[in-house]
Amino acid sequence: MNYMWRVTKYNPVNRNEKGVYLLDEWTSFSDIGKLFYGNKLTIYEYEKYEKAYIDTILEFMACNEIENLKVLELEKYDEENVDEIINDINDGMILSKEQIKIVAHHILREKIWCKLVFDEIFYVHFGYEFNMYIGCEKKCKKTIRQVEDNNMFVESIKSPYLD
Repeated sequence: MNYMWRVTKYNPVNRNEKGVYLLDEWTSFSDIGKLFYGNKLTIYEYEKYEKAYIDTILEFMACNEIENLKVLELEKYDEENVDEIINDINDGMILSKEQIKIVAHHILREKIWCKLVFDEIFYVHFGYEFNMYIGCEKKCKKTIRQVEDNNMFVESIKSPYLD
């Protein structure tokens, strides 16, 4: 893989020398309704970032001219409260862009987890505390600028979920 990034809502200037994020910010869907620096996290604020993460995946796919991704290492945590596609999903399944949006939505809401890949040239991994990792063959400078314009941060970091 030529290029690897961590893409998050967290500004890297707030990380210590070991990469630990130092501010007390929300890190999951379950934080909706909780207070952070005197402000309650709303579903609207959460969904704004959820959309930014999903858009980021699609933008990097477009940069790499990729139309679909394969599901690997699928784990299901909450099969009762998911879209029907999630009940039908399985390891090795090839997902369209529309399906990827649904799967990423449920990953970010911690109902499922999996890796999304395209051969050996592209991956999307989701980590704890709203961290997302993307690796690909192309540098995608324009895509990175678009992602950063969407209030997201792109850092050159290898995914801890690579085999």
